[in-house]
Amino acid sequence: MKNRFPIERMTETRTAILGAYIVTLGSISTSIYTPALPEMVLGLGTTDAAMKFSVSIFFAGFAISQLFCGPLSDIYGRRPVTISFLLLYILASFAAMVSTSIEMLLVSRLIQGVGAAIAFQFPAQSSEISIPASRLRES
Repeated sequence: MKNRFPIERMTETRTAILGAYIVTLGSISTSIYTPALPEMVLGLGTTDAAMKFSVSIFFAGFAISQLFCGPLSDIYGRRPVTISFLLLYILASFAAMVSTSIEMLLVSRLIQGVGAAIAFQFPAQSSEISIPASRLRES
C-alpha cells in the first residue's frame, strides 16, 4: 500500500523559515504582551505588581527549561521535542488568553515560557539537521 502522505525532507530554506518563526517566539511573547498590561490590570482586577510578575514568571520558565531542551533533544530527537514544546507554547498561549484570574494567567505564562524556550535551542539544532556532515567538515 502506498503512503498517501509522504514525508518530505526539510530543505535549508524550509529550515531557515521555520527557524525564523521559532526564534521570534520569546520576543513576540513579551513585545505584544507588555503594552496590554494596564488593560489587563483592569480586566483581571489585580495590581500592577502582579501583572509585572507575569512577565518575570514567563522569563523564569523560559530560562529554567532551556536546561532541559538540549538533553531532551538528544534523548528523544530534535523534531519530537521541538513539536512538543511548540504545542505546549500554543496551549499555554490559549490558556493565557482565556484567563479569568491572575493565578490562571501566572500559571499559563510560566508554561508559555517553558514552551518558548525551544526558540534558543532550535538554531543550534537546525544546523545539525539541515547541513550535511560533509559540508561541515569542509569549512
